[in-house]
Amino acid sequence: TTCSGHGTCVGDGSLSCTCFNDATSGYWAGAACAQCATGFSGAACRSFATSDAGALLARRQRCTNTCIHGNCSADGSCVCTANRTHGHWGGGNCSVCASSAAAGYWTTAAASRSAAATASVAVACGTCDRGYYGASCTLACPGRCSGHGTCSADGTCACDRSAVAGQWAGSTCSVCAAGYFGANCTVACDSTTCANGVCGNDGACTCFANASAGFFTGASCQRCRNGFDSTSRCRTCARDHYGASCTLCTRSETCGGHGSCVASAGGGSGVACSCDNDAQRGFW
Repeated sequence: TTCSGHGTCVGDGSLSCTCFNDATSGYWAGAACAQCATGFSGAACRSFATSDAGALLARRQRCTNTCIHGNCSADGSCVCTANRTHGHWGGGNCSVCASSAAAGYWTTAAASRSAAATASVAVACGTCDRGYYGASCTLACPGRCSGHGTCSADGTCACDRSAVAGQWAGSTCSVCAAGYFGANCTVACDSTTCANGVCGNDGACTCFANASAGFFTGASCQRCRNGFDSTSRCRTCARDHYGASCTLCTRSETCGGHGSCVASAGGGSGVACSCDNDAQRGFW
């Protein structure tokens, strides 16, 4: 991996690493966190040794002054606290929640709590971070719930369902729940918002347009298409409208006052004029 499993990627797109620097995960260095930091050795880069008594004394004093949630070891390392009473801590001076395969992935945020974490949310760094579960918060749910859910005690995802976080579904919470669309699954489209149509893949309402269901229009298909009669639920033409498309036609304007409007012959979508042809109205 980019950081050799001994660090985390910086979230600025630079592909750079922040190497682990604590007694639990080791003291690592280098662009890919693949080597021990200066003064440390061993397979896990946890062993510190020096023949300089003054340097060792200074290291111990520095640990005493800066180790926040942990205890100083004989070599001056800040060994982080890791229990349900006082939390699971990490970082060089044990000031942040532990976040590694060795120490587990912990957080304080109640919203990220795993059902498997039994510690009170009042305990800082006492609950599993989003996407993790288990007694030690080292097990990951499928896809870590894609950042859109929390892990249950059995390792399955409980997907977010809220107006703010979005309406998510699927085994990895990576798809929108039924009736929701958009990049964050916050666009609603269902029978209440699209009563006279069907929801498309983009969440837009595609209106009904047939003689059985009616001919509708509008963002939520809430009104009849032009020319259709609302009293028939948009199934038949309104007054002075003819043909399959219910085109407007009047005797005075369309037919010049000398004919009547009729649907086009042959069942077309338009309208035609049937000219007057009698002694009373004339032969046109």
